[in-house]
Amino acid sequence: MSKRYKIENIADVFNIPEDRFDDFLVDFASFYHIGGGMADLTEALAEAGGIKAKAAPSYFVWIDDGKHEATVYLTPPEEPKL
Repeated sequence: MSKRYKIENIADVFNIPEDRFDDFLVDFASFYHIGGGMADLTEALAEAGGIKAKAAPSYFVWIDDGKHEATVYLTPPEEPKL
């Protein structure tokens, strides 16, 4: 089974083994771009539905498997107030 690392703050990055750090950076760069785009899309969809929302990624789970695949999950922090 592949090792997983949950990155919630900068200190968590230091749990990544040094010899795997370049692969981590490749995947994190993808997460950075995908996460920003998903936040923008989520905010635009909410606005189109008459809901003011602020979206931002809250953490990143890196799976050290060398596959460079990504899965994005959207979870509302609370029910929207209509």
